[in-house]
Amino acid sequence: VVNVYCTFVSLFVTLLSLSAEFTSVGSCVTELSDLTSPLGPVIATSIVTLVYTSIGGLPVSIFTDKVQGVSIFIFTILVCVATFAFYELPTETNDEAIRANWEMVITWGTGESASNSFKMAFILISAVTCATIMHSGFQQRIWAAAGDTQVRRGAIGGILLTIPFMTLFGVVGMIAFAHYGKPGLVEVGPERTYLAFLAAFFLIGEMPAAWQA
Repeated sequence: VVNVYCTFVSLFVTLLSLSAEFTSVGSCVTELSDLTSPLGPVIATSIVTLVYTSIGGLPVSIFTDKVQGVSIFIFTILVCVATFAFYELPTETNDEAIRANWEMVITWGTGESASNSFKMAFILISAVTCATIMHSGFQQRIWAAAGDTQVRRGAIGGILLTIPFMTLFGVVGMIAFAHYGKPGLVEVGPERTYLAFLAAFFLIGEMPAAWQA
């Protein structure tokens, strides 16, 4: 019974992860291109992923994970450099709205109190941790490892990469919130359909074409 329950939970978590990933892909491509529908990029990504996974199996999937990890880390550094080069630092601007947003984001954020901010942080960390534990992709990689030593090395390496990566992306998100606030990053309208978790791509979309390339 426990095995069946865990299997269904794992499949459900995987379904949610795939939905979120495809949604992000479609949103990013439509924002940074002339496409109006995210359906094309989503279908293309699905087909490519299905083909190479069917042919190469788990080893190919693990290899692409490594490539994606390195690419994302490099991308994050470039986005940070571009952000600091293109956008005025919130602490050095004369714009009162930007300074007010920056003060909000470096204190208690949109939670507006220590209690609400702590609750949001606890929920987010707990949700991500539980989803990771039950994600079938991570379970496959653990059981596919050559031994416990390799699993420990992978875990330590992941931690050492995740901490600076999340810190850098967090700084970019804070700068984006300072410049655009809730109306620019959270509220959805006819001319602005971006959400806060895609703040980095929104910043790129506002930059000159050289940075977007």
